[in-house]
Amino acid sequence: MKIKKYFLIFIFFFGFSCYSQEKLKENIYEVLDKVQIDKWYETRKLWEEKYFYTFLKKHKIKFSCAHCVSIYIDIDVHVMEDGHAHVKVLQTKKCGSEFNAKQITELEKLLFNMQFAHELKNKKFVARVGNGLKC
Repeated sequence: MKIKKYFLIFIFFFGFSCYSQEKLKENIYEVLDKVQIDKWYETRKLWEEKYFYTFLKKHKIKFSCAHCVSIYIDIDVHVMEDGHAHVKVLQTKKCGSEFNAKQITELEKLLFNMQFAHELKNKKFVARVGNGLKC
């Protein structure tokens, strides 16, 4: 009887964990319209070019089809009236593992440098920065 109880508890938590990860992967722009999505893409692209790829180079992290096909950060974004945002890192992936705590802190500081377009002011959304290779 005890084993059955523990098994059911394990199944519940495993199912909840999978559900949470799937929610993160689904369409994250449900609160943004097309213009806002386009503005987010522009903001993300500029930030990646100016900060993210420099960060990766500094930490000697390289994309490769053999060893490192994806590097990304899932973030919770709350854009303020002045165009800056409160950004919280939700999940990271670096070549199949996570960024370490020091790297996440550094990334959060770099994310604060994002300057958002007027169309995104006072918006809250979850998004992904970084990308992967098509091998």
